[in-house]
Amino acid sequence: MIKNPFFLALLFSFQLLFSQKISIQPINDEGNPYKMGFMGLATENQYAQFVPHSGLRQIKGLDFMINPQNKSSSFYFNVYRNENGQPGKVIHHVLIETKKNAKSQLISIDFDGLDLQIPEEGLFCGIEWIIVSKNRMVPDMVFAKQNVNVYYPNISNKKSETEILWLFKNDKWERKIDDALERNALDIIVY
Repeated sequence: MIKNPFFLALLFSFQLLFSQKISIQPINDEGNPYKMGFMGLATENQYAQFVPHSGLRQIKGLDFMINPQNKSSSFYFNVYRNENGQPGKVIHHVLIETKKNAKSQLISIDFDGLDLQIPEEGLFCGIEWIIVSKNRMVPDMVFAKQNVNVYYPNISNKKSETEILWLFKNDKWERKIDDALERNALDIIVY
């Protein structure tokens, strides 16, 4: 039996590295002429969406879309523990590197080989923007006037009948509600 903690940590790291596969594919997005989505802000750098237990016991993978971007960017996709009905401790995260692309990109993360179980109380999945100059968008006229820095990627979103989206704002989690465009969910498919 192996008892060396360094070796065990190294072995565990290799298991994580080789048990998740990330695929990024440009897609035909002509049906989405406006390319609306959520962007990162220095004060709002994480969005998380509730994933209920509801018969799905293990996350095998997930798909989500990012809108076109004029430069490459990096961000984290996180899985959070459900702590009293809101996102809690990060239990798994994946660093994703995207490239400049004139089309939307479908990002697929395959967790095959990881035992990522959904507990009875559910969990949260979401995006964490990395707030660095490399990811900063060139401000358009609206954001330049407001003197607000926004960051890539621009995550595709949708309207949901239930309030399932949370944002990390000013160092605490709060519900994302009352959006003027009624965008209250990340466009994520969990399977």
